[in-house]
Amino acid sequence: MRKYTPFYFFKRVALIVCLSAAAGFFYFKSAHQPIICIVEGVHDYDPVKDKQQIIDLFNADHYWLTVNDDYDIEHMLTSRSPNKYESRYFGAMKIKVIRDSDQVAAWSTYYMRSIYEGKILFVDVHPEFRKKRYAKRLMQFAECDLKRQGAHKVTLATRTSNKAAQIAYERMGYTKSGISEGFVYYEKRLK
Repeated sequence: MRKYTPFYFFKRVALIVCLSAAAGFFYFKSAHQPIICIVEGVHDYDPVKDKQQIIDLFNADHYWLTVNDDYDIEHMLTSRSPNKYESRYFGAMKIKVIRDSDQVAAWSTYYMRSIYEGKILFVDVHPEFRKKRYAKRLMQFAECDLKRQGAHKVTLATRTSNKAAQIAYERMGYTKSGISEGFVYYEKRLK
């Protein structure tokens, strides 16, 4: 009868670990191709060009975007965070714009709320540029980028009286997850 030494078992375990790691690596590389997000006309926020225009749009559409009368849009644009109270999000929010003749026609903000959930905070379109599907393009980009960052679902909210936004979100595959304090909450599972 053969006598097995501790070194024999160590070699076997090391071999199994190495083979498992190699198999996992090749599976990950083949199944998880890098996601590249490109949507026509969507650009990164440029503070020099876009800041005042976004502030003006936000102020004009304040009622539709937030219930917080004291919402500090300048702080959001500067800190790239949804608010000044949760420092863990500072610098984490993405701000995207669509420009039409050097004017901000539409803008959006989104961030990873947790390791699996993305949150679209704002989508706003200048009244002169509505009905051009700019909001849809911004949403498509946000969904792609959030998925690239690891999101399995995306959440957002809109006023209960904003029927046009609700119809648009539902057409894009969002489902109602709740209603509270004048807002309808939506979520979408990413594939």
